[in-house]
Amino acid sequence: MYIQTICNPVIASMASGTIMFFINGCTLTWSSPVIPKLQDPVESPFGYPVSDDDVVWITSIIFLGAVIGSFLYGFLADELGRKYTYLFLGVPVLFSFVLMAYVNSLKSYYLGRFLAGIPLGGSITVATLCGGEIPSKSTRSVYNAISCVVYSLGFLFPYAVGPWIPVTTLNTILAGVCVVFIVVYYIFGEETAYFYALKNNGEKARSTLERLRNKADIEQELREINARIEEEKEGSLWYNMMSKTVANGFIISVGLIFFQQFCGMNRLSIYTQIIFEMTGSNLEPEISSVILASVSFTTTLPMVFLAEKFDRKTILIASAFGMAIFQVLLGVYCYLQDNQVDVEAIKFVPLMTLALVVFFYNNGLGPYP
Repeated sequence: MYIQTICNPVIASMASGTIMFFINGCTLTWSSPVIPKLQDPVESPFGYPVSDDDVVWITSIIFLGAVIGSFLYGFLADELGRKYTYLFLGVPVLFSFVLMAYVNSLKSYYLGRFLAGIPLGGSITVATLCGGEIPSKSTRSVYNAISCVVYSLGFLFPYAVGPWIPVTTLNTILAGVCVVFIVVYYIFGEETAYFYALKNNGEKARSTLERLRNKADIEQELREINARIEEEKEGSLWYNMMSKTVANGFIISVGLIFFQQFCGMNRLSIYTQIIFEMTGSNLEPEISSVILASVSFTTTLPMVFLAEKFDRKTILIASAFGMAIFQVLLGVYCYLQDNQVDVEAIKFVPLMTLALVVFFYNNGLGPYP
């Protein structure tokens, strides 16, 4: 507790929470270096290479878990509180990596990837709540940008380490990171004033807000929290959705999430190394993957400083437009290659186009929805 008293509680809580973003990044890109090993008869932990159908299940079942997790953790957030719900994000993914590290069977990988997907989806719900309720309004966008940077570090880690170590070792390391998250967030994570107000604990809500804001004058924010809760209690969900303002906000939010999830970044993250193998890039697939992940990390850094400088609508449109252009260019390259056209002179195209796709994603559709 002494350590916590000398740290800003908001910074300590949000910084410890970003470890989960690192884990999510690792979870998503885990497949890229691991799948080639699973299909290698020598390096496969099963003692035999897995089939293409098995690969499809291993890479896809994680998203089934994510769908379940988004609803499950959304419910738990209002019942257990934001802190402990966010803390429990680390439990399924810890079991996932332990299972895949020490139970060398195909079924354990199916179950492990499914379990890893549950907090991947749940964190979208709970992190949004924590990111909106713990920091002040003026620092929320900065927190979102920093979270994106940490996520990119997690995105980079399996690319940089995975190709050079056994699958079991990679899973063990990632299980260790999950343990670190659970311990650190248990110590430094903060419950939100909104949750206490939601549970009619006004005194606790006030003291929490005073500690988080480091000031006694929190009456305006407290009134806003209570007013928001009262609005949510008035009428049913469908009644509230009849409001034009709420309906428009809902449509915009769902639309942004739809385009974020269907823009192709998830598949790019999962199959990066395989994509470079198939397109015949100038560099080794492992090296190209590391370069791409490094681009992903470095291109998120400017967002920390530019988060409040530009109009969101313009940034999102530019991001989507840029991604579309370079995905089309990659598609043209693959079309030429599939039709036996000589592409030797333009073998730099896969790495260049994917790097630019990542750049535009990280500066729009990635952090803002």
